[in-house]
Amino acid sequence: MGTAEGVVMDAGQEDQDVLAGLAVDELSEHPVDSTKMRTANIRVYAPALLEACGQALTALNTAPRFRVPALDTGTEKMDSYKIASLLTRLIALVKGEE
Repeated sequence: MGTAEGVVMDAGQEDQDVLAGLAVDELSEHPVDSTKMRTANIRVYAPALLEACGQALTALNTAPRFRVPALDTGTEKMDSYKIASLLTRLIALVKGEE
């Protein structure tokens, strides 16, 4: 399941039908149900996104701590350890471990 294509194949038939129907709706004048589209996209691509987050976490944990000034807020300085911590919590939440 390392690619988005593999994830689409693992998606439920209902989600695949929704996404296939959306391609048809985009060519017609029928309004697209954006909530249904977002839900289908989340279900279809969540496993690939989770895998990418895990890979990013592994990469962050192999490097020494470094600053990420582009993500600084007015009160908080961002660094690789804080990002790794956020990814760890996110992965745990998605897997139902937290």
